[in-house]
Amino acid sequence: MKWIIVLLGLLIILMAGLLAIRPRELSGFILEHAGKRWFQGIAVSTRILLGIVLILYADSSRYPQALFVLGWIAVAAGVALALMPPRWFRALVHRGFERFGRHVRLVALAAVLFGLFLVHAVT
Repeated sequence: MKWIIVLLGLLIILMAGLLAIRPRELSGFILEHAGKRWFQGIAVSTRILLGIVLILYADSSRYPQALFVLGWIAVAAGVALALMPPRWFRALVHRGFERFGRHVRLVALAAVLFGLFLVHAVT
């Protein structure tokens, strides 16, 4: 399970790093595909997978309480996104970019730090 958390942490770091370096291209891709079921499915499945793995591995980590809580938050977010109609999901993504679009590099930096935290917590 540890390797799954490391892999997901590295994936978060990679995607956030790309967003920080090439915000227009990645933002455009996300906004273009936000209304598609496969995109929503990836958003749902990665959150639920990350959440379950964090919950199960929390006791073996450096920060068991933090990973346990983050795991439940991730599962709840995944379930909420799964229950959301695709048009609502698309609207949520677009609203997020409207609100935070000017600060995309700052948001990307926060995501990089989160990915680094996950890797650090389990290695």
